[in-house]
Amino acid sequence: MFHLQIRTTARNAKIASPELWWWLITEDANWYQPFGPGSSVVELDDHPVVHISHADALAYCRWSGRALPSEAQWEAAARGTLTGQPYPWGGQPPTDADEPRKLNIFRGTFPGIPPEYPIGTVPVRSFAPNDFGLYNTVGNVWEWCADTFATGTYRERAESGQLVTDPFVRDPAAPDRVLRGGSYLCSAGYCARYRTSARGHATPLTTSTHIGFRTIAAS
Repeated sequence: MFHLQIRTTARNAKIASPELWWWLITEDANWYQPFGPGSSVVELDDHPVVHISHADALAYCRWSGRALPSEAQWEAAARGTLTGQPYPWGGQPPTDADEPRKLNIFRGTFPGIPPEYPIGTVPVRSFAPNDFGLYNTVGNVWEWCADTFATGTYRERAESGQLVTDPFVRDPAAPDRVLRGGSYLCSAGYCARYRTSARGHATPLTTSTHIGFRTIAAS
């Protein structure tokens, strides 16, 4: 959990690593009480669900008859019709002075100084959608994709000159899965991966207050 979000003293909370002191590992936070004891998912009905691992997201998809998007499908949907632009609204980067705001990212000095704005997820319709009608394709929470993560996947595919018919990247030996979209903990001075082309990754069992998922119709 991000250190400024724990509402009460969580049991067994410990620093994830000296280099990442703002992350605390605790057994008290989960999808139902995402910010530790005293919080509840009940008050967040119109927010994205968080503390969901890749395995959890796949289990939901099996139950609902839906699927996680491939990384390529996710980016195509996030861009909408604005191909070649870094953001769902065009080429202009977001600033703290934007009114209305375009997305939910960290507005303050990351990671230690509490900003004057609340930290956390916001309701899914808090900002204007892209021209496909999709909300929060950047910012708010990272979103799991179905693909395994590899650094050179798309460069190698482009350089091969071969027609790609399978949009998914499947490597059973790869340790990580793809995350896309950035989150409310991204800022211009840290992370800054709230562009439609930016990539993230984590192990399949990773859960956090800034990781969720988005589904597509199963083919």
